[in-house]
Amino acid sequence: MSNSKEIQKNLRKNTTKAHEIAKMACNESETYGGALALLQLAASMIEWQRDREKPTAGEYPRDRYGREIKE
Repeated sequence: MSNSKEIQKNLRKNTTKAHEIAKMACNESETYGGALALLQLAASMIEWQRDREKPTAGEYPRDRYGREIKE
């Protein structure tokens, strides 16, 4: 039973974090599509670094082709 409770606790924690991220994306965008595009771009940045052991977004932002965008 304790394993089930721990799983539920982790699920609630992840759901809360996902909600915070979604709220940030919505605050930065004026449209539904813009918020989704922002989240998809963030996901692609994380995927680009997936060969690392710990998740990271990298040092610089990347476009959808993996090229670094330096400001």
